Amino acid sequence: MKEASFGAKIKALRTDLDLKQSDVAEKLGISQSVYGNYEQGKRNPDFETLVNICVFYQVSADYLLGVPTESGCFSALSGTLRSMHPADQQRVCEYAEMLCFYRKHKK
Repeated sequence: MKEASFGAKIKALRTDLDLKQSDVAEKLGISQSVYGNYEQGKRNPDFETLVNICVFYQVSADYLLGVPTESGCFSALSGTLRSMHPADQQRVCEYAEMLCFYRKHKK
């Protein structure tokens, strides 16, 4: 399955937050038309703006730029973990440690 483009990713992030292009553009200190061009893939942000977009949406540049970091179910699990409450993240980590311990000591 082909990964979504930079523009598609920032559009999805924006719409998930129920924001308009003009809302995001204002927060980033750029015009709505420039931001719209990013979403449409007609233009790419400069480094400073890319950093600002990452900070605004609280995502990594690797994610937005499509840098492969994990594959398959690990990528999906990573995304799920990031969206969880910190206490639940801790529970998942403890469960994973318990599974590893069990597998290591199973006879």
